[in-house]
Amino acid sequence: ASWTTWDKSITHPIHHPPKLTTPGLHLNLEIYVHENIYEDFLKRFVEVTKENQKIGDPFGKNTWQGPQVSRTQYEKILSYIDQGKSSGARLLHGGAKTGSKGYYLEPTVFADASLHEALLL
Repeated sequence: ASWTTWDKSITHPIHHPPKLTTPGLHLNLEIYVHENIYEDFLKRFVEVTKENQKIGDPFGKNTWQGPQVSRTQYEKILSYIDQGKSSGARLLHGGAKTGSKGYYLEPTVFADASLHEALLL
């Protein structure tokens, strides 16, 4: 398959993320990639994530990601990120607070997570 085909598989979930508004709900996106293109795929996935991470007002037309709905949700997500880091999963992008107000987090991309980690449950 051409790189264009792979690029579509990278950009589709980023350009069309589900709109999640339920308190405490988070999105885990698992993508299985053949080992022959794995590192190139990860590099491009992070590039596309960076290009599209529009964080801000959840009602804004161009916003891709708003704040977490509560301090509890925010802290729970940070704990998942910490667990991922300590378990050996590779943090490729994000995983930190952003902005000076509210419960905003950068979009976070991990690779090499175990199927039993909290990141994937």
